[in-house]
Amino acid sequence: MKVRIIIGVIAVCVFLPVLIFSHTVVYPIAMAILSAMGVFEMLTCTRLIRKRIFSVISLLFALSAPFAAYYGGFSSLMLTTALYALLCVLYAVIFQLTEILNRLYSTLFIIAY
Repeated sequence: MKVRIIIGVIAVCVFLPVLIFSHTVVYPIAMAILSAMGVFEMLTCTRLIRKRIFSVISLLFALSAPFAAYYGGFSSLMLTTALYALLCVLYAVIFQLTEILNRLYSTLFIIAY
């Protein structure tokens, strides 16, 4: 827990200047890195990091979503999110992973809403 707090403080110090220069290409790159770090932490905590294909799909989404939001706007971000959910459901159905399907129901509800 102590390591996570220290990493969080360092991340804030490193990425605070990025917010100041948010009208440059540095902003989506920094947000992609932060998103990937967050998704990796979530996958590690939930032990889904063992599912390699699911982890790759999730990390690719985390890396692409900030660029879709920054350059494409809200509709592009929603399309990227829908594609991510579709790929995750397909992966879970093909490999019959009920634990992933159960965790995806909330994501699918948000997209459908």
